[in-house]
Amino acid sequence: MEIELKLLLDQEGCRKLREHPLIERLKAGGPEHRDLLAIYFDTPDFLFRKHDAGLRVRQSNGQWMQTMKAGGSVQGGLHQRHEWEGPADGSRPDLGRLRALVGPGTEWSSLLATQSLDERLQELFAVKVGRLAWDLRMGETDIELVLDEGTIERDGRQDPVSEIELELKSGDPAGLFELALRLLDDIPMRLGNRSKAERGYALCKPPSRGVVKAEPPRLAREASVEQGLQAILDNCLAQIQGNEDGVIEGEDPECLHQMRVGIRRLRSALKLFEPAVHCPASLSDELEWLGGELGAARDWEVLASATLARLEEAPAGAEQLAALRDAMPAIVNERRRQAAQVLMSPRYARLRLSLLAWLLGAKWREDADLDRLRLLDSPLRDFADATLARNVQRMHKRGKRLRKASPEALHRLRIACKKSRYALEFFQSLYRPRRVRRYLAALSRLQDELGWRNDLAVADGLLRQLQSTHPQLGAAPAFARGYMASQGRTGQRALRRGWKTLRALKMPRLA
Repeated sequence: MEIELKLLLDQEGCRKLREHPLIERLKAGGPEHRDLLAIYFDTPDFLFRKHDAGLRVRQSNGQWMQTMKAGGSVQGGLHQRHEWEGPADGSRPDLGRLRALVGPGTEWSSLLATQSLDERLQELFAVKVGRLAWDLRMGETDIELVLDEGTIERDGRQDPVSEIELELKSGDPAGLFELALRLLDDIPMRLGNRSKAERGYALCKPPSRGVVKAEPPRLAREASVEQGLQAILDNCLAQIQGNEDGVIEGEDPECLHQMRVGIRRLRSALKLFEPAVHCPASLSDELEWLGGELGAARDWEVLASATLARLEEAPAGAEQLAALRDAMPAIVNERRRQAAQVLMSPRYARLRLSLLAWLLGAKWREDADLDRLRLLDSPLRDFADATLARNVQRMHKRGKRLRKASPEALHRLRIACKKSRYALEFFQSLYRPRRVRRYLAALSRLQDELGWRNDLAVADGLLRQLQSTHPQLGAAPAFARGYMASQGRTGQRALRRGWKTLRALKMPRLA
């Protein structure tokens, strides 16, 4: 299993890396320079890609080596993949030798045994890089650090490469994060989610980088609290990471929304497990910062796309509202650009590295007292049942006297509903599906009723900003604020009906 951390940097960062004193202190060998040519192969219908595998032949110092990588995962920038490597006679794979390396009885050996595979293989793209490689030793951990500079090429098109890879040779994976964080002190970098192979395939056809929505984690019935925590945090990180490139490249505004949801889910999970785990203030504060940065951009998206749509029914002011709507795209685009810059910043890279190091190393055990350690080892099912009961009790308490509830009280109820929903979504695989579906559906409907009221409150603050920053809009922001304020006073019947439906439902029961 190959375990490596990939980080992206610019030309100035490459220069700083080559001269960095930390590498000089830690090196056990190198630097070794090699010019590498890697040719990637697949069938016309992308058989290897469909099986989450990659096949290449690479020339280095006049010798050819073939490599197949498959399976594994990318978690917060840490790439883990199965890898088989051996000699090749030339610039084309030798499938017989490769099958011997992979061995029998796996899906990968079945893939290599596909009928007529050798005849169907074709060159897709090439990776040409100059590589500097160092062997580093940190305590008991051996790491290979490589700096790659070059291009990925297909049919005259190129994608530049400027990245480092920290590959674990032996020892604790935590050493990869420690080294990356120390380098980040002096070199601006960001974590790379995509391999060179993935970037090469993107030159073959447009990448299908869709929106990544939350999926309920699969929790084992016999799982401990600690195992449940790790699975749930992994699940949240997958949603955050899965939408990162979409936010940076601005492909779909929904990516920003889902990344923000992922951050909210992550923070909610940390709060949920607070009796068992203490999250360092440095991580909590940075997650709050990140949520705020993305939230600011998302709030303008909601105002432009959803909230202002409620003004279509306004009895007057069409001309003023048209001017307001015309001004929104430029504002929203600027906010998206700012969100993208946040995700490309060293501060965000440091947060991701620190968070993943804390998670993979189970660092919460270092400062846990005896009570917390006992809770971490206790059954997750008991913890989930008690947690859901507390959340529902809090929600019911905040839903009292709904008819005369103030905006502040409705906001507190919305937050309580959101926490209950996140908790039930996290733990739902432990419960009987039918009751879970009904309860989540009722929670979602109530949240929608409470949510659009919150959208109106947020919109009021944004429109107030526009009154001072965009005087050319005249009275349009003030008109919109007034109309939205009147809208916020409606819909009480639907809100009470949603609350009554939820109150009538029985709590889900453990399966």
